[in-house]
Amino acid sequence: MLSPKQNKFAIIYANGEITSTAAARLAGYAEGSASTQGSRLLQNEEVCGVIEEHRKNIASMAGWTRAKVISELGRVFEASMSDANWAGANQSLKLISTIGGMVPSAMDRKVNVQVSFEDLLQRTSPSKDITPGSARLSQEKRDPPDFGQISDAEPE
Repeated sequence: MLSPKQNKFAIIYANGEITSTAAARLAGYAEGSASTQGSRLLQNEEVCGVIEEHRKNIASMAGWTRAKVISELGRVFEASMSDANWAGANQSLKLISTIGGMVPSAMDRKVNVQVSFEDLLQRTSPSKDITPGSARLSQEKRDPPDFGQISDAEPE
Protein backbone atom coordinates (compact mmCIF):
# COMPACT_ATOMS: atom_id res chain seq x y z
CA MET A 1 0.00 0.00 0.00
CA LEU A 2 1.42 3.35 -1.04
CA SER A 3 1.58 6.31 1.30
CA PRO A 4 -0.32 9.45 0.24
CA LYS A 5 2.98 11.11 -0.78
CA GLN A 6 4.05 8.10 -2.85
CA ASN A 7 0.66 7.99 -4.59
CA LYS A 8 0.75 11.72 -5.27
CA PHE A 9 4.26 11.38 -6.72
CA ALA A 10 3.14 8.53 -9.01
CA ILE A 11 0.18 10.49 -10.38
CA ILE A 12 2.19 13.69 -10.89
CA TYR A 13 5.04 11.80 -12.57
CA ALA A 14 2.66 9.78 -14.76
CA ASN A 15 1.60 12.94 -16.56
CA GLY A 16 5.08 12.86 -18.11
CA GLU A 17 5.69 16.57 -18.17
CA ILE A 18 8.29 16.88 -15.36
CA THR A 19 11.29 15.08 -13.90
CA SER A 20 11.17 12.71 -10.96
CA THR A 21 12.86 15.38 -8.81
CA ALA A 22 10.20 17.97 -9.64
CA ALA A 23 7.43 15.39 -9.09
CA ALA A 24 8.89 14.53 -5.67
CA ARG A 25 8.96 18.22 -4.72
CA LEU A 26 5.34 18.69 -5.81
CA ALA A 27 4.35 15.55 -3.89
CA GLY A 28 5.68 17.11 -0.70
CA TYR A 29 9.19 15.73 -0.34
CA ALA A 30 11.85 18.09 1.01
CA GLU A 31 13.80 20.18 -1.49
CA GLY A 32 17.13 18.74 -0.37
CA SER A 33 16.07 15.12 -0.74
CA ALA A 34 13.72 15.41 -3.75
CA SER A 35 16.28 14.09 -6.23
CA THR A 36 17.11 11.05 -4.11
CA GLN A 37 13.47 10.40 -3.26
CA GLY A 38 12.38 10.69 -6.90
CA SER A 39 15.01 8.19 -7.99
CA ARG A 40 14.15 5.83 -5.13
CA LEU A 41 10.42 6.03 -5.86
CA LEU A 42 10.99 5.07 -9.51
CA GLN A 43 12.61 1.85 -8.26
CA ASN A 44 9.54 0.94 -6.17
CA GLU A 45 7.41 -1.66 -8.00
CA GLU A 46 4.14 -0.39 -6.52
CA VAL A 47 4.88 3.19 -7.53
CA CYS A 48 5.77 2.08 -11.07
CA GLY A 49 2.53 0.11 -11.23
CA VAL A 50 0.48 3.19 -10.31
CA ILE A 51 2.41 5.26 -12.88
CA GLU A 52 1.70 2.75 -15.65
CA GLU A 53 -1.96 2.40 -14.71
CA HIS A 54 -2.43 6.17 -14.58
CA ARG A 55 -0.76 6.60 -17.97
CA LYS A 56 -3.08 4.00 -19.48
CA ASN A 57 -6.08 5.84 -18.04
CA ILE A 58 -4.89 9.20 -19.37
CA ALA A 59 -4.40 7.80 -22.88
CA SER A 60 -7.73 5.97 -22.95
CA MET A 61 -9.64 9.02 -21.69
CA ALA A 62 -8.12 10.96 -24.59
CA GLY A 63 -9.26 8.26 -27.01
CA TRP A 64 -5.82 6.83 -27.62
CA THR A 65 -5.31 3.10 -27.61
CA ARG A 66 -2.11 1.21 -28.24
CA ALA A 67 -3.40 0.18 -31.66
CA LYS A 68 -4.27 3.78 -32.58
CA VAL A 69 -0.85 5.05 -31.51
CA ILE A 70 0.92 2.36 -33.53
CA SER A 71 -1.31 3.11 -36.52
CA GLU A 72 -0.53 6.83 -36.35
CA LEU A 73 3.17 6.14 -35.96
CA GLY A 74 2.93 3.91 -39.02
CA ARG A 75 1.61 6.88 -40.97
CA VAL A 76 4.46 9.04 -39.66
CA PHE A 77 6.91 6.33 -40.75
CA GLU A 78 5.43 6.17 -44.27
CA ALA A 79 5.46 9.97 -44.62
CA SER A 80 9.04 10.14 -43.36
CA MET A 81 10.14 7.49 -45.85
CA SER A 82 8.40 9.36 -48.70
CA ASP A 83 10.19 12.59 -47.73
CA ALA A 84 13.54 10.81 -47.32
CA ASN A 85 13.46 11.83 -43.66
CA TRP A 86 15.48 8.85 -42.44
CA ALA A 87 15.83 10.12 -38.88
CA GLY A 88 12.05 10.55 -38.56
CA ALA A 89 11.42 7.11 -40.04
CA ASN A 90 13.94 5.55 -37.68
CA GLN A 91 12.42 7.30 -34.65
CA SER A 92 8.93 6.13 -35.69
CA LEU A 93 10.12 2.53 -35.88
CA LYS A 94 11.76 2.79 -32.47
CA LEU A 95 8.52 4.07 -30.95
CA ILE A 96 6.41 1.45 -32.72
CA SER A 97 8.65 -1.34 -31.42
CA THR A 98 8.64 0.06 -27.88
CA ILE A 99 4.88 0.65 -27.75
CA GLY A 100 4.20 -2.67 -29.45
CA GLY A 101 6.16 -4.43 -26.71
CA MET A 102 8.95 -5.61 -29.00
CA VAL A 103 11.56 -3.69 -27.00
CA PRO A 104 11.37 -3.42 -23.21
CA SER A 105 10.93 0.08 -21.83
CA ALA A 106 13.23 1.62 -19.26
CA MET A 107 10.53 0.97 -16.63
CA ASP A 108 10.90 -2.78 -17.29
CA ARG A 109 14.65 -2.85 -16.72
CA LYS A 110 15.93 -3.38 -13.21
CA VAL A 111 19.48 -4.01 -12.15
CA ASN A 112 20.50 -4.96 -8.64
CA VAL A 113 24.16 -4.77 -7.77
CA GLN A 114 25.35 -5.87 -4.39
CA VAL A 115 29.09 -5.86 -3.80
CA SER A 116 30.79 -5.51 -0.46
CA PHE A 117 33.87 -3.39 0.00
CA GLU A 118 35.82 -6.51 0.94
CA ASP A 119 34.83 -8.16 -2.37
CA LEU A 120 36.09 -5.14 -4.28
CA LEU A 121 39.41 -5.26 -2.44
CA GLN A 122 39.82 -8.96 -3.23
CA ARG A 123 39.05 -8.38 -6.92
CA THR A 124 41.70 -5.71 -7.37
CA SER A 125 45.13 -6.67 -8.60
CA PRO A 126 48.04 -6.37 -6.22
CA SER A 127 49.07 -2.79 -5.70
CA LYS A 128 51.82 -1.49 -7.91
CA ASP A 129 54.37 1.10 -6.86
CA ILE A 130 54.22 3.93 -9.37
CA THR A 131 56.73 6.18 -7.63
CA PRO A 132 59.35 7.46 -10.10
CA GLY A 133 62.62 5.50 -9.88
CA SER A 134 64.76 8.42 -8.67
CA ALA A 135 62.42 9.05 -5.75
CA ARG A 136 61.89 5.43 -4.81
CA LEU A 137 63.72 4.27 -1.73
CA SER A 138 65.38 0.92 -2.11
CA GLN A 139 64.46 -1.74 0.35
CA GLU A 140 68.13 -2.69 0.53
CA LYS A 141 70.29 -0.95 3.10
CA ARG A 142 72.30 1.80 1.47
CA ASP A 143 75.90 2.51 2.33
CA PRO A 144 76.36 5.90 3.97
CA PRO A 145 78.29 8.42 1.92
CA ASP A 146 82.09 8.44 2.40
CA PHE A 147 83.25 11.77 3.80
CA GLY A 148 86.79 10.52 4.45
CA GLN A 149 88.42 10.10 7.81
CA ILE A 150 87.34 12.47 10.49
CA SER A 151 89.93 13.20 13.12
CA ASP A 152 90.21 15.38 16.12
CA ALA A 153 93.55 16.77 14.92
CA GLU A 154 93.68 20.31 13.77
CA PRO A 155 94.37 20.90 10.09
CA GLU A 156 97.88 21.97 9.23
